[in-house]
Amino acid sequence: MGIVLIVLIGLIAFINNNLSIIGNCDISGSVDISGNVDIGGDVDISGNVDISGNADIGGNVTIGGNLIVQDLSATNIEVTNNLNVEGLITGVG
Repeated sequence: MGIVLIVLIGLIAFINNNLSIIGNCDISGSVDISGNVDIGGDVDISGNVDISGNADIGGNVTIGGNLIVQDLSATNIEVTNNLNVEGLITGVG
């Protein structure tokens, strides 16, 4: 069973270990996600990111630390430190 949260700036859904965000996502620290990520807007994370599933980003991705992910799809990807993708990288722009 999943949880759906609606906030004023957009829609956030967490269903069956999948996180969906419609809009932009700005995180000041590090992120460790054990499911899939689907974000409709831009992502800006100042720390490290570790996603054990797949990431589908509708906008740009900017990460200040290291990125570890299975599959990644985004318009633009900028990683300050290391990029480790165990599967597929898809560029849409």
